[in-house]
Amino acid sequence: MRKLLIFSMLALLATTATWAATTLTMSDVTFTNGTGTITGTSSPYTIYAAKNNGSTDPAYNTNYGDLRVYAQGTLQLSTTGDNMTQIVFHISTQGKKRLAPITANTGTISAQASGDETVTWTGNASSVTFTVGNNADYGSDGSTKAGQLCFTSIVITEQGSTPTPDGDVFELVTDAGNLSSGDDIIIVAVDNTHAMGAVANSVGASATGFSLSGTQVTLNSNTDVVVYTLSGGTGAWALTNSNKSIGASNANLNTTGDAKWAITISNDVAKLVYNNESSRQLAYRLEGTTYNYFKHYATSNIDDQYYFNVKIYKRGSSSVDYPEVVGIAAFKQVESGTTVKLKLTDESNARVLHVESGSGGTTDAYVRDNSGALLLKGITPNRTMAYNQHLAGWIVGEYSVDATTGLPQLVPVADTNTAELVIADPVTEATTLPVEVEVSDMDGYLADWATVKNIRMGGGGAPAISDAFSASGYSAPYSNALVDINGIVANDAIYPMTEDASEYPLVTYVLDAAQDFTAPSTAVANVPVRWQRTFVADQWTPVTVPFAISDFDGVVMRYISLSDGGITTTSQGSYATGQMNFSQVSNIEAGVPYLVKTDESFSSMILDGVTITTTPAQTLSYTTNGAVTGGGNGAPMRALASGDTYSMVGTYSPTTVTEANTNKLVVGGDVVWANADNGTTVEGSSAYITTPKNQAIKLNMGGDEVITGIETVEAPVTPVRAGTYNLLGMKMPDDWEALPPGIYIVNGKKVVKQ
Repeated sequence: MRKLLIFSMLALLATTATWAATTLTMSDVTFTNGTGTITGTSSPYTIYAAKNNGSTDPAYNTNYGDLRVYAQGTLQLSTTGDNMTQIVFHISTQGKKRLAPITANTGTISAQASGDETVTWTGNASSVTFTVGNNADYGSDGSTKAGQLCFTSIVITEQGSTPTPDGDVFELVTDAGNLSSGDDIIIVAVDNTHAMGAVANSVGASATGFSLSGTQVTLNSNTDVVVYTLSGGTGAWALTNSNKSIGASNANLNTTGDAKWAITISNDVAKLVYNNESSRQLAYRLEGTTYNYFKHYATSNIDDQYYFNVKIYKRGSSSVDYPEVVGIAAFKQVESGTTVKLKLTDESNARVLHVESGSGGTTDAYVRDNSGALLLKGITPNRTMAYNQHLAGWIVGEYSVDATTGLPQLVPVADTNTAELVIADPVTEATTLPVEVEVSDMDGYLADWATVKNIRMGGGGAPAISDAFSASGYSAPYSNALVDINGIVANDAIYPMTEDASEYPLVTYVLDAAQDFTAPSTAVANVPVRWQRTFVADQWTPVTVPFAISDFDGVVMRYISLSDGGITTTSQGSYATGQMNFSQVSNIEAGVPYLVKTDESFSSMILDGVTITTTPAQTLSYTTNGAVTGGGNGAPMRALASGDTYSMVGTYSPTTVTEANTNKLVVGGDVVWANADNGTTVEGSSAYITTPKNQAIKLNMGGDEVITGIETVEAPVTPVRAGTYNLLGMKMPDDWEALPPGIYIVNGKKVVKQ
């Protein structure tokens, strides 16, 4: 008790002590590296860290803004001012993973536990040396990992002072539009070393009893900084505080009820002009080292001793105890209009998807964590935000849903700031990429970055595409095109965005074998195309595409002529056979039908630098010059007559083929005999064969590669289509007994029917 009374008396008698807790932010300290050491100074404090008996040198990490002291390393914090009575380390993101037991050579360390975000020392000393334990006993990585002490800031309470109470934190105002009637503000010089204080000789004297850290000013209970309350409105504010005055060159301006101040802010610097007199504004004046004060001064008297720009800070969030929600999904469950503290944990892997400049110098940041996505709407971050950054910590804001876009968003309130939100460039995290979403699933991905697939331009029910971000290189797709769009998802549109556009283009055109294709009115050059079509390894597949391919990965054969294939006898009789001759080519031309064979099975490919042409799908036709005649019992039921035509017909869209316009749809085996059933559908980007009625065909693929009987092979590893198909990929009737002899793909396997 006696010791406590002595300290109380000292506190009452002290006139020179600093009465505020001081925050040292590591990103504001300049460090010098030595051999196994690192030193930083911020008067009156010195930070000295050494490797000591450990194996890793201490270091400042620019990505996380933290000082890192490793296992068995030491950290000495000393001051030339009043003794330190409390030191609080604010642990960084990395530090939470590897937090070790911390010991001190004097004083005590508060009990540590898993999940700690701070380490607190209490005592009374001008110098304290801390030692880092061997293992990460209190970190999320566990005690099998080496220990660390990694911290972004230190809050120091000195002898005779008390820790800063809640409610005395003021945040930098960067947009005058964020000022409202009722706000409590303080005025600080641009050099951040002087704040407006109590009236002295009709002039506001520079105050004491405050500390500055980043974008925050903290006052203690004994400060003489003047806190003004705003009333009035934009262009005519009153600054009120118990009749405190601001000095003027011609008169003292009583701020009580004097609603004549216009406030503007540019690049964080504020100007307060009285009564719209552009020649007079609130100025901070420094004369030598004798006195510092604020004054409403005439700009005509400017010289090197006058500083006419100031900064405005308004009361921050620590005065209100907001309910806390963890994670974006939980945030979106609160009632619209509710203000909460949104906490983003390290484990949630919160990342920045896209950043746009908001109004008045604010930032619109689209953010995703493991549970969902939202828009941080119009916030003022304490560092520049950018794509792919990692977020952790907390931010206060109001939940709302934009009535037009449907975007879930955190809207700033008076207490919104990012002082407790770590905004760090990734170190080991994977690059943030879009999720793949179908149009029907968009509602579940509002505000998220996605590749929205299969959008039909102008189609019923399809979302619009809005160039809301003025994305570089974006060009609207042509009418009725089928496309994938890379962008932010809203309920009324997709907003193309250029983050990592080299891997995820803004617009990808789609050629889907199951959907109709619409050709452009003019060629569309140098665009990516996603071709959705199933290819089975070592199987001939017909293709027809509206663009050229110069490097197709497989064997490409083109129909070049027709010749006499002789007479074929089947259980149904003898038939003349036309032999369709194919030749291998190196390129695929737009609109021309081909047979191709790939070494691997796959169902989709991406083609870059494609030119989608206006060329329609073509038909390759050849006719016979003579007839096959037979004698006796070998005479065919239908002779191969002069002028008989065998065609290969290309199609971009799924096509229903009937016996009215074709008779042969099946290829494969030595000889193929199959009439078309009414309503047989051919896939898009494919082709089919037509022949005279009741005639067989033989395919000659060049040299010795005449198609003959093919053995049954195992089903491919890639997804297979259920049902029965011919070798052209066309769906056949499910009634096996009704099918003519030939080779079919049944549930992914080749089957020969005799």
